[in-house]
Amino acid sequence: KYVRYPPIFYDSEKWTVDETENGAFMLSDTPDVQGSNTWGFRWPRAAGWARFVPKNNASGTGVYVYNTHFCCCGCSQKSQLKSAVLIQKHMVENREYPNDPVFLTGDFNAAENMDAIRWLKGELPSPANELCFVDTFRELHPEKNGNTGHVFKIDYIFGPCNAEVVAARIASVTPAGSDHYPVSAVVRV
Repeated sequence: KYVRYPPIFYDSEKWTVDETENGAFMLSDTPDVQGSNTWGFRWPRAAGWARFVPKNNASGTGVYVYNTHFCCCGCSQKSQLKSAVLIQKHMVENREYPNDPVFLTGDFNAAENMDAIRWLKGELPSPANELCFVDTFRELHPEKNGNTGHVFKIDYIFGPCNAEVVAARIASVTPAGSDHYPVSAVVRV
């Protein structure tokens, strides 16, 4: 089966991957079954994750990064919300270092007013939301056009609510091989 495992790119000069704290899981009712697709997506979808530790302080605080690519092309808001809830459940239940900050990035194929995005930002009361995220771009640019290449904003970098967003941008140039504009953020945690 074709599975979209979203990669996480990082600066290997500055960071090292915690060998015991990384992996991937499917966005489905059976997340540990590779290629599983139980929520009606056209293709199986997944989330990748890793804990990164600064090379200059390997025994210090790390940072968790999750990256995902939500369904598109006719899937329901309910399926996207289930994906967001599953990812957060994994964050809460599977991080060996729960005090390390966690970031969630990806192509969510969901506009800012859709349930999955609103839930991640704590704007929907149910189901229970155990982590607090901010949209790093909106923290600095609440009124700016958020188009990430599809008329509206569907690509996000979510950071912890207690983080200081120093910079965030959407580069309105589509790189070769993509139909999205790159998003970036500088965050202090």
